[in-house]
Amino acid sequence: MEIKNRGHLIVGILVAVIVVLLIIVLYGFVVKPKINGFVLNKQIEAQEMVFTGIINQINTQGGAEIPYGNQSIILVPYVPQQTSFQEVE
Repeated sequence: MEIKNRGHLIVGILVAVIVVLLIIVLYGFVVKPKINGFVLNKQIEAQEMVFTGIINQINTQGGAEIPYGNQSIILVPYVPQQTSFQEVE
């Protein structure tokens, strides 16, 4: 009888190991890429929102100040001067 119980125990342990390995593989190839894709999409969305906010502030207030430590970056709209080229005769 002990041999039968030992066989069941070994089969149970092997099944448990296989299930754990399947979970690890499933996580690595299915779940983790989905999570990374979601995080990347949210980062892109946040970047677009910040950029749009800065552009809107520049357009409405004429500029934007971005503090960085004890310094800051000033952004103002750039309006290139229209230059007229005269043809040389």
